Amino acid sequence: MPQPAQHPSVAVAPAGVNTVNAGGAAPVVVPMQALSGPTQEPRMPESLTVGIPDPASIDRQKASHAQNIESQLRQGTVILDQQLKQQTAYLHQMGEQQKRQYGLKVDEQIKHQEMSLTQQHNQQLLMLQQAAAQQKVALDQQANALLLEYGQKKSQEDLLMSQYMFQKEQYEAQIKYNAEMSALQQQAMQAQQQVQAQTQAIAQQAVTASHQAHAAQQVSSAAAVSAANTYAAPPSTFAMPATYAAPPTYAAAPTYAAPPTYAAPPTYASVRAYA
Repeated sequence: MPQPAQHPSVAVAPAGVNTVNAGGAAPVVVPMQALSGPTQEPRMPESLTVGIPDPASIDRQKASHAQNIESQLRQGTVILDQQLKQQTAYLHQMGEQQKRQYGLKVDEQIKHQEMSLTQQHNQQLLMLQQAAAQQKVALDQQANALLLEYGQKKSQEDLLMSQYMFQKEQYEAQIKYNAEMSALQQQAMQAQQQVQAQTQAIAQQAVTASHQAHAAQQVSSAAAVSAANTYAAPPSTFAMPATYAAPPTYAAAPTYAAPPTYAAPPTYASVRAYA
């Protein structure tokens, strides 16, 4: 005999227990043991929805809970926004304070660095001024040394020029003196030649006169002898002996005073050459 089909039975939940879970899922169905057979009169099953909220109640509860959740969400959001604002304001306040502190610190560092740079600048400027002063002193010393050297060279040059002019004057005077002495010697030689020529002429005239006198004496002797022999009267007139003109007088050659002696030029010590 065929067995009747077994149908799963639903367990009845105790009263007051909400079998609806938080996700609104269907109630849990607990299977029961199948009956072996209809030995008893079946009973009316108990109502499984007793104590279980119906869909309308579920919707109302859901809407209420949803409102509560939304309210809590809004409140939480407001609280979080306020907290965010407070924290943000605090952060900004702390940031501004840190900025001010950092700014003060940076300003202090900048002031310190500026003072350091100013001190370094002053030191470098002082070193530069000292170097410039040393260079000016060296330049002045060099200029003074050059001026001194120029003065010494100029004095030496003037001295050498004076010696040159003095020696040149002496040389020109010597040349003039030599020329004058040469001219005087030539004049003396000419005068001496003239005197010699005149002396020779006078000697020649004397010799001629001597010859003439000797001839006249011979003539006189011959005439005397002739007169003694002839006893002729002596002639009343006798020829006068020839008169001879006196030789011309020549002026003595002019005497020239010796040229003035020039003192030797002073010897100058050699000028020390300066480096």
